[in-house]
Amino acid sequence: EVAHLLKTKYHGQTGIIYTTSIKDCEQLMLDLRKRNLRVGCYHANLDAKVRSKAHAKWLSGEYQAVVATIAFGLGIDKPDVRFVIHHSLSKSMENFYQESGRAGRDNNPAECVLMFRLADVFKLSGMVFSQQTGLQNLYSIVAYCLDQLQCRRSIIATYFDEVWDKQDCNAMCDNCLKSREAK
Repeated sequence: EVAHLLKTKYHGQTGIIYTTSIKDCEQLMLDLRKRNLRVGCYHANLDAKVRSKAHAKWLSGEYQAVVATIAFGLGIDKPDVRFVIHHSLSKSMENFYQESGRAGRDNNPAECVLMFRLADVFKLSGMVFSQQTGLQNLYSIVAYCLDQLQCRRSIIATYFDEVWDKQDCNAMCDNCLKSREAK
């Protein structure tokens, strides 16, 4: 699915693909390269020179996307990022919001795709269980994913104790774009 998106919908555009673990990051990069996609890898266990080289190739456009863990993002100053793909569930709404916000900084349209499966919840719950609000944060992002009716931007605003009127979305999220009825 990710390869298809990169070859069709996001062809010629720059983006970031976030994964949960270093292992997932490296495996997804290899899988995408096997499909002739120009992608790099970025995570904390890479040598600083390797990370810097991947970042430079991404900035120059040599890489269409960087497959990364949350280690990629601090100091990113690339305004023309057109897409952010979360290859798995984020640990919290804060992480999701921050990572998604790396797209469209030039005020042009950008997209964020969040792919998840139930196994992500079990994997992440083990990682966040010892944190004071870890499970609560994880369940908030799960609720966000499962909600098919409310404006996504309104859900995020409410989470951060802000007010967002559904009309302000201007049908930019998937829920506002399609009129749906609860069943």
